[in-house]
Amino acid sequence: YYDSGWAAEDFLKKVTGTSTSTITHTLTPPSKTTVSQGGVLGPFTIEEHNNSSSYYAYYVQPYVTKPDGTTLNFKKISTGLGAGEERTFKGYLYIPASSELGTFTLGAKLTDTSGNVIDDDSFEFTVVSGSTYASKRSARRLKRLMRNPETQVVEEDGWKVIVVPERDR
Repeated sequence: YYDSGWAAEDFLKKVTGTSTSTITHTLTPPSKTTVSQGGVLGPFTIEEHNNSSSYYAYYVQPYVTKPDGTTLNFKKISTGLGAGEERTFKGYLYIPASSELGTFTLGAKLTDTSGNVIDDDSFEFTVVSGSTYASKRSARRLKRLMRNPETQVVEEDGWKVIVVPERDR
C-alpha cells in the first residue's frame, strides 16, 4: 500500500482509532463561563504537547463563533515545540462592550505547515448584559496583562485574545 502513501502500521492505527496526533492541544474553560459585555473571560488554560521525537512547527488559529453561527478568525500564530516538550498558558478573552448577547464558542484550530488540521478544541461561553463598572475594571486588568513582555495579544474586530505563560499567573 505504499503507492497510496499508507503503511500497514498507519493503516492499522487509523482503522483501530489508536492514531496519536503529533501535537495535542487542550483548551480548558474557565470556572465561570458567563461574562458581561465589556468584561474579560478567563483565565482559561491552554496546554500543548509534542508527542513526537523531533521538533514540530505548526500554526494556532484562534477563533470565536458568534450566536448567529458566523465565525471570527483571529490572526494565525506560528509556533513549535521540541521533542516531547509541553507548555501551558493562561488565556483571557476581552469581550467588546458592543458584543451581542448569547452563547459563543471560543476555539483554536491547529494546522501543520502544509495546512493539514492537527487538532481543533473549543468551549462555549455566554455573554450577558454588562455594566460600566465591570467594563472599566476589566479594561484595567487587560492593560496590566498586556504589559507583560511574554504576553501574546491577538486582536480582530474589537475582540482580543491574550495568552500569558502559566508561570506568570
